[in-house]
Amino acid sequence: MTTTTHSEAPHGERRCYLRGCRRPECCKANYQYMTRLRLDTIRGNNRRTPATQSRAHIQQLIALGWSQTQIGDTTRISRRTISEIIEGRRTLSNSTALAILNTPLG
Repeated sequence: MTTTTHSEAPHGERRCYLRGCRRPECCKANYQYMTRLRLDTIRGNNRRTPATQSRAHIQQLIALGWSQTQIGDTTRISRRTISEIIEGRRTLSNSTALAILNTPLG
């Protein structure tokens, strides 16, 4: 069992585990995430939603003169994700969809 050294993700987070770190705190974070994911699946709580409403909302914002960068800055979502949604991405995380749909049109 090896531990990788990297500075991108702090130890004790799942993203650190996904980058190959096998420190106990990173393994624990991954275990907790996977436990919650399985529980959500069993309970029928879907973590993703279709992107159609979010895509329509983004298109309305663009029609009002917003740029993709402005939408990203306002919603705290990367411009790349905004572009992927416009280009036809099928599903989004619930938190991403909520951030987009909560952006006022006025």
